[in-house]
Amino acid sequence: MSSCISLLALSACKVIEPATDRPESHALTAPASSPLRQTATLVQRGTAKGKSNFLIINSAHEALLWRLALVDSATTAIDIQTFLWGSDFSGELLFDRIIKAAERGVRIRLLVDDIWLKGNDQNLASLSQHPSFKIRLYNPSRVRNSTIGQAFYFITNYRKMNRRMHNKTFIADGVMSIQGGRNIGDHYFGLDKTYNFRDLDVIATGPVLKSIKRDFDIFWNSSDAYPAEQLAESHSVKVISNSLRKLRKDVKSEASHNLSSYPTQHQPWQSKLSTLTSKMIPGKAVFISDLPDKYETSDTGIVESVSKMLLKAKKEIFIVSPYFIPYQLSFDNLIRLQEKGVTVRILVPSLGANNHTPAHSHYRKYRKKILKAGFHLHEYNSQPSQQQRNLCDVDPVRSKWIGMHLKTFIVDRRYSFIGSLNLDPRAMNINTEAGLIIDSPQLGEKLASHIDEILKPENSWEIILDEKGRMTWKGNEAKPLRRQPARGGMQRFIDSIARWLPIEKEL
Repeated sequence: MSSCISLLALSACKVIEPATDRPESHALTAPASSPLRQTATLVQRGTAKGKSNFLIINSAHEALLWRLALVDSATTAIDIQTFLWGSDFSGELLFDRIIKAAERGVRIRLLVDDIWLKGNDQNLASLSQHPSFKIRLYNPSRVRNSTIGQAFYFITNYRKMNRRMHNKTFIADGVMSIQGGRNIGDHYFGLDKTYNFRDLDVIATGPVLKSIKRDFDIFWNSSDAYPAEQLAESHSVKVISNSLRKLRKDVKSEASHNLSSYPTQHQPWQSKLSTLTSKMIPGKAVFISDLPDKYETSDTGIVESVSKMLLKAKKEIFIVSPYFIPYQLSFDNLIRLQEKGVTVRILVPSLGANNHTPAHSHYRKYRKKILKAGFHLHEYNSQPSQQQRNLCDVDPVRSKWIGMHLKTFIVDRRYSFIGSLNLDPRAMNINTEAGLIIDSPQLGEKLASHIDEILKPENSWEIILDEKGRMTWKGNEAKPLRRQPARGGMQRFIDSIARWLPIEKEL
């Protein structure tokens, strides 16, 4: 409390009090009849007991289309949990749609991490007064209207404020869910002109939804989830009406420009939903997630579950992570598997394809160790083939470069993990994470084939050691590269400096 008093004296900042009223709520019973319920029933028909069904979403365009389809088709409830929600073209489009869903009576629960949230507190508080729309912020800063004050509060309360919710869950009518690595924002849906991500999601339906919904309820009702309606003492219908009017004006003005590849109004999606009956793949799945109090309890359940999955390997392991800092990762088990004939392939972004240069700077210290252990190491090209670009850019946008953000682990083309987990210290020790482990040879083969495509020379470099032990990057060029690929001299400079900063455990 003393830090809050100091802040008030220094910057006259607004400080919110601990939540005084935190009403519990839980997942609603799935509707007896709705477009999503009917589709889920048809998809599950004939599926073996205990198995769910899944659809891999590779392209940025499809990723946002499916989210819009679930929102527009929901009749009862939508629950969304995310680390980032951008105030950009795709963020505004999706936010407009969920507000319209609330206006037609669908219950909305939106749980978003507060660390990068740019929403106006008055707007969030007023919007949360809507009987069908509730917003909660995960682990919010108590200082709200001062950048300097927020920074001071973060530093003086570092241990608590450093904990972030990295989970991504999107549930509609309790019968369909999207899990994966995508946040809500233009980089993830192909609309950013600087860079867009190669990323991955999966649509799920079936018995696994029970544990996904239970996990959302745990986070929603946790003490770290702050009700947005308590961010402001007064709530203004006029303020929110003006904000909604501006939001819808912005969406409408972009309908023929940046949002021209997406429907900007409510759509009937039955024809798209009907494709799920032939496209979804059955498999037995387990949803794994950290608890909200992971940092206090040192719970590492999700990491242990993924490790156990990797140890099942008999032939092949794919490890794909955009931020890969294996300082805690013991290679012993992987080496033992390799000695038994298991091929280990690791895919990470190159320096040029990484949006977080310091993370790459600390990963690069482990490259030789990875190669000397005998693992295959690949780095994604920030200027990949047109086939890859088509999965990342959405008309009319063509970004300057492509980043890699997908996170997956595949064992013997049978067991697959798809979720939010990176193999870095922050994901393993600090943030909360979630995802699906799916036992399905058909889905595993399909997912592995997508990774095989990424590993082609036109899309990624394979790093090898030459006869003198020097690293070289072997790709589509006439000669292997002797220097790691980057976007330019400034990025190389930042990379050379960042590797010496003592921040590895925070990345």
